[in-house]
Amino acid sequence: MARKKQTRKTNARQAQSISKKDKPMGVKVVAVLYYIWAILWMLMGLLIALGASLIVEYISQVFPSLSALSYGLLITVGVLLGIVLIGLGVLEFFVARGLWRLKSWARIMAIVLSLLAIINAAYAMTSGFQAVQLVRLIVDGGIVLYLIFSKEARRVFK
Repeated sequence: MARKKQTRKTNARQAQSISKKDKPMGVKVVAVLYYIWAILWMLMGLLIALGASLIVEYISQVFPSLSALSYGLLITVGVLLGIVLIGLGVLEFFVARGLWRLKSWARIMAIVLSLLAIINAAYAMTSGFQAVQLVRLIVDGGIVLYLIFSKEARRVFK
């Protein structure tokens, strides 16, 4: 127990000793990318949640056989999807903030989220070539490689 407290104090001192000048540029870039993705996820979620009825209205024009029950269910699913995307944006915002503050939990979360994004991009590309997915695959691959194998990233997140 005493050793655990000592380790926490040592980690806190190390994090405080790393000034803004000592923060690696790669960590700053990854944090900024996560801030951008957080904003994009929140905006997309907000648009889907607020525009669910318009989306379902369009779908009902394409498929006029939709019943009122299906109509209501689709709106509910759209709103819930929007809420999930907003939640993902909030999660990525806190990961970005943790990366900026050099928190080790944020490094782990960034690796996990980037690996999930790589899997998603690879799966989406099986249905056909998509430039956006290719870019996401390359960027997230770079993030994972940097956060796992870079000596400077490992040093600052200890």
